[in-house]
Amino acid sequence: MAFQMFWSAMAPLREAGKLGMLAFQFPPYFIPKPANFDYLARLPERLPGASIAIEFRHPSWVLDENPRTETMNFPRSHGLYYTSIDAPEDSSIVPSFIEATGDQVYVRFHGKNRENWFKRNITAAERFKYLYSERELQSLAKGFGNLQEQGVKRAYAIFNNCYQNFGIMNATTMAAILRGQEQ
Repeated sequence: MAFQMFWSAMAPLREAGKLGMLAFQFPPYFIPKPANFDYLARLPERLPGASIAIEFRHPSWVLDENPRTETMNFPRSHGLYYTSIDAPEDSSIVPSFIEATGDQVYVRFHGKNRENWFKRNITAAERFKYLYSERELQSLAKGFGNLQEQGVKRAYAIFNNCYQNFGIMNATTMAAILRGQEQ
């Protein structure tokens, strides 16, 4: 019922051609187990026609090459899109990499503020207080370089470093870098 209500509420955006991807961000306790694979597999039937991006917060989804391969094959075979992230390095955080599981890519840039990532009693803006340097953004932009060769038609880059105007500044710089790569 909740999915039907939500999908119905999205009708104006769908009809206007303004609906991009629906992002499902799963909590750290959402781990690779049969019930969770079943839940993921049912998302497309619950939201028919939606482009669904899935973001995992538990590193066991991609911890080593075998689970990573299995994890990437699952969305490919179920019409889902893996959400790639850029985040601080830590054994409890999903590693950063860009990989396409379909003709669209969804990437979230969380920043590298490792110190604040684990702090309690701070705001989301404080947790993601990180201003990427232009050099970092140039390096990250290289991850978008071969996506077109992989059949990607559209890439969504979301800057979640939401402190003040950091995300806007970084998105503007990244857009300029990517436009420069096209030439």
